[in-house]
Amino acid sequence: MARTILITSRHGLGAERVKARINERFAVLKSAYVDRIGAAELRWEGDVGHAYATALGARGMATLTVGEGDVRIEIVLPLLLAPLGGFVESLVRGNADALHPLGSSA
Repeated sequence: MARTILITSRHGLGAERVKARINERFAVLKSAYVDRIGAAELRWEGDVGHAYATALGARGMATLTVGEGDVRIEIVLPLLLAPLGGFVESLVRGNADALHPLGSSA
């Protein structure tokens, strides 16, 4: 069964600036983790980002919805990648919290 992870984090940066920061962080995470065992990409349609990662023959996806004051991240991990859910959630939450000086996830 797939595992869904929901994260909401405030950012206080404005939509365009936070999208640029997300792009930077995505590139770092992609290089540090995903590129070692698979591939990943992030595409934007307005203020909604669609991220995909393939690892171990399985494909996970995430939708990032950027508002003026917050980011909502929904990650769907397929069954094969579900055991990595705790690690993925911790990693994404830490990066999302870094967008706001007080690190305030909801």
